[in-house]
Amino acid sequence: MSLKMDDVSISSGNGYGVFFRSTVDSNGLDGYVFQYDPGWKSSKYPNGALLIRQWINGREISTPIAVTPIGENVYNTPHDFEINVSGDTYTVVMDGKEVLSAQDSTYTTGGTGLRSWFGTSACIGDFSVFETP
Repeated sequence: MSLKMDDVSISSGNGYGVFFRSTVDSNGLDGYVFQYDPGWKSSKYPNGALLIRQWINGREISTPIAVTPIGENVYNTPHDFEINVSGDTYTVVMDGKEVLSAQDSTYTTGGTGLRSWFGTSACIGDFSVFETP
């Protein structure tokens, strides 16, 4: 499966994300999320980070399974993203360049969805989901 988001721009707030292989039951959401997270700052990530996290029983797991710096053009700069899901491997491509990869086999099926938090204002030109052969 491939998830594509074209012409995504964030103008304010701490970030947005895309859930994949996610399910919801009485315990909450389980699955994975790719996050464009300018709010996840540290000395190593002064502008925030791109990351992949697990959600278990409706709670975001604090330690990402993959993380990389977000770059310098965080706000008001459109980006294209592709998230490729193949077996237990997840690869994120930003503006045509692979920027993040993770492996985890906890969740094997589920849906997709979008999220934002802490006053985020974001615009997505197109959101598509494709099955890959």
